[in-house]
Amino acid sequence: MVVQLRDDAARATALAVLDRSFLVEAGAGSGKTAVMAGRVAMLLASGAAPRSIAAVTFTELAAGELLQRVRAFVDALVAGDVPAEMAVALPAGLSERQRGHLVDAAAAIDQVTCSTIHGFCQRLIMPYPVEANIDPGAAVMDRDHADQVLADLGDQWLWSELDRDADSLLAQLVANDASGSIELVFDILGQVCSQRALTVAPAQPLAPFIGAFVQCCADLDAFISTCGVDEPETTRHAACYTSMANDVTERDSLSGHIRLARLQACAIVPELCTAGGAFLAYKFKGRGELLQLKLDIKSRTARRCLIRRRSWCGPAKPRGSGSTRKLRPLSSSNW
Repeated sequence: MVVQLRDDAARATALAVLDRSFLVEAGAGSGKTAVMAGRVAMLLASGAAPRSIAAVTFTELAAGELLQRVRAFVDALVAGDVPAEMAVALPAGLSERQRGHLVDAAAAIDQVTCSTIHGFCQRLIMPYPVEANIDPGAAVMDRDHADQVLADLGDQWLWSELDRDADSLLAQLVANDASGSIELVFDILGQVCSQRALTVAPAQPLAPFIGAFVQCCADLDAFISTCGVDEPETTRHAACYTSMANDVTERDSLSGHIRLARLQACAIVPELCTAGGAFLAYKFKGRGELLQLKLDIKSRTARRCLIRRRSWCGPAKPRGSGSTRKLRPLSSSNW
């Protein structure tokens, strides 16, 4: 029993219409690889030479699977069987001419190019090593090998730069924080390799930013000193900002690359920053927080009143032993 799918018409078009290009969009496991392999088989059945067909995938695993599917489809069609994935494009089976083309193609099926984009490009330039300026024995590196080569080249460049100029910005950064600076260099190198079009924004003078930061710290400290309210957390934060401002001012007084290196290594107080590294923003207590604060105050007041009333009333007397002053429960109206 053949189950008819809702997209059978689209599958038939993608398989059988060979004089146009198509973009096939579908979810995982919906049969995109089968459609691609079936289209290659239909190209071979139409008389296309195997060496003239290129099927490019993202991974070597996918390329191997695709070539296996193409072989399986061609073998089945030559044997007179129509694979279920191709039935919508061949409702009446193959013509004798199509079968003859597939018989010829089956003997040279390995000439079909099924590879990644890297493998495809290598196949194009390998016959011309002199013109391409590559080693005739060059091969495509896998990801792990490429990462290792990149790390080795980065090491060579880093140490040559450090030996070349002991007063360079790189040397000053490494002198202040060796592990952090080397990690930063390789992070930048990785970003440049993964994003070839990466650009750097033009540098802006630091003086205006440093001046604004120092002035803001001074204004906050002056406000805390004159407002007449002692709020411990804010006072502690203001002291931390003042300490940072003094540290930045001292480092900014240096000159040359050592100034930039020392500023970059300026310590940030973790208590003043978010998890992302930005400074904490001022936050006004919300209504819920204020309500909870009032409830806490009322609770403490109620406890104090209860203690005082117990001290006024004294211990309760047993029944029948005379008059007794009973302790009345507190209500919210007594708060």
